[in-house]
Formats: sequence, C-alpha cells, structure tokens
Amino acid sequence: MRDDPRFVVPKIRPELTTPSILAMSYEQGEPIETLQALPQAERNTLIENLFELLFREVFEFRLVQTDPNFANYLYQRDSQKIVLLDFGATREYSETIGEGYRQLLTAAMHRDEARLADAMSQIGFFSDHIFPEQKAAVVNMVMTACEPLSCGDTYDFGNTDLGSRLHDAGMALSMEQGYWHTPPAAALFLHRKIGGLYLLAARLGAKVNLSELFAPFQLSAGENYPERVAN
Repeated sequence: MRDDPRFVVPKIRPELTTPSILAMSYEQGEPIETLQALPQAERNTLIENLFELLFREVFEFRLVQTDPNFANYLYQRDSQKIVLLDFGATREYSETIGEGYRQLLTAAMHRDEARLADAMSQIGFFSDHIFPEQKAAVVNMVMTACEPLSCGDTYDFGNTDLGSRLHDAGMALSMEQGYWHTPPAAALFLHRKIGGLYLLAARLGAKVNLSELFAPFQLSAGENYPERVAN
C-alpha cells in the first residue's frame, strides 16, 4: 500500500520493536465514524476507497484485515487520507477461496441465482443434507446481502432497511430444525468485514456504486468456476 496516496499505514520502528512489542509511527486523524458532517461527495469517496481496498485484499493481496471495528480507521481531513490501524485480525485467503468469492459476487452482480448457488456450494455454505427449500432461503439471503452490488447503480446506504431484512432472514433460518450449517471460518470472517463496511457506509450516509467498483475484478463470461473449496 506504500504507493497508494489514499491510505496511510503506520511504519514499523525497528529500533523500538522487540519480540513482544511492535512499535509503530504515531498517526493522527479523526475517528472515521464521526464524519457525518463532511460533504456528501467526500463521504462517498471515503467509502468507495474502503470497498476498493477490500476487493484488492480479497482478489489481489489474498490478505484481508477482517476486523471491521471503526477504531481501526482514522481520517486525515486535510489530505483526505484514510489511516489503517491494527492488523491483528489479518487472515490469508487462498486463491481458491478468493476465486470462489469472485464467482459469487460476479453472479450476484448479474442476479444469476443458479451460478451464485454453485459458487456458494464450492465455498462450503451448504451441508450435505440441506433441503432444497433451505438452500433456496440461504441463496435468497445472500442475494439480499448483495443488493448494493446487484442494483447496478448508486446505492444509498443511509436510506435502506437492508440490515433489518438480513436480520429477519437470518433469524428465520436459525429457527429451522436440523438445518444450521456453519460455513468455513474464512467465509465468516469475510462476511464480518463486509458487514462492518455496510454499517460504516450507513453511519456516514454514503452513496456508492459497488458494481462499478467491482467491475475490474469480476469474471468474464467465459471463465469457469474454480475447484470446490475444502471446508
């Protein structure tokens, strides 16, 4: 990230670092969740930059900072740079997992439920004994979660009931007798990160075109799904 002018990453101070203490440069900035008074365009750009960073983490770096805590970010108003803090929850993502999510998000962007379900199966979302109606409910919930991507236009995170709809769908699934199947940990951590960005976007009232941001990373029509992801 050293050459990306939109972000600041604290620098390690090796002369002060020990095997048990990591010393880094002190970076100033404002708490990112307190920026509701910024101009709308600036708030939009801030959230766009964080979503683009997430896409790069998953599909390019294969290394994702999975903790969505707002305290992990600061904002330098003068330079409009985002300070990235605390990489303790960073997880490596295999090429297979990354490509599985590329397939999933590509399918969601094109509202292709069949291909989305196939990608979810490969990532490990479904147990072997899942009933068709349960599988359809899970696919529908993921399609709902991808609404900001599949709408194909600017999504107003500050004016949506998406969170409550996802909560209701999740609660309905959790009540299914004998159904619940925990997806792989990599998926759960990634969903936590995405959910945190959704919450921050809602807090700041951002309006973002996610399909435009994801377009450089999506699969072309002729590309195939990767091998099934191991649980």
